[in-house]
Amino acid sequence: LLLKEYYDNRLSKEKQIQELSLIIDYSKYMSNTIEDFQNLYKENKIKRIIHLEDVVSNAIKIIDSNLKKYNIEIKYKYLLKKELLTYPRELNQVILNLIRNSLDAFKNNKIKEPIINISTYEKESFACLSIKDNAGGIKEENINKIFNPYFSTKKESEGTGLGLYMSKIIIENNCKGKLEVKNTKDGVEFIILIKLNRE
Repeated sequence: LLLKEYYDNRLSKEKQIQELSLIIDYSKYMSNTIEDFQNLYKENKIKRIIHLEDVVSNAIKIIDSNLKKYNIEIKYKYLLKKELLTYPRELNQVILNLIRNSLDAFKNNKIKEPIINISTYEKESFACLSIKDNAGGIKEENINKIFNPYFSTKKESEGTGLGLYMSKIIIENNCKGKLEVKNTKDGVEFIILIKLNRE
């Protein structure tokens, strides 16, 4: 914003408000991220009753400008009608991490028509969230290693190898659910499963 002002490339008031609103959203997200990492192993966290789709919407809102920048299409298929009791902010972190991984893969693999399919559904006693892309998938020799700490398929400057490791801890240890991964015909699919009961 400062550079655009400096070069007299003035933005409209509407665009300024939009950009400043994004800055506020990012700031809140970063603040929450710090707090979530601090609280990751605490036992006295409070669960909330949520709709899985609302958590997805909040995550997409934070990263929406990047999705638009790289012309990434999001397709939704919401079939889950039930509420669940979980930690929405931690779940939000996981969803963001998975989408960001897809975004990086789209860029690195130069995918011309990037698509992320997001769907929710019920399977047995679990609420399920599927995040599937067409970014080329993960090499078979690496797919069983991606949840290991410090393992990364990205360039050293782009990743720490902790994102998926932390995501698995959040889902399996804190939310008492499962985080699964598999290659598809065109990319990779991550599935988050969380118990529907309210215990």
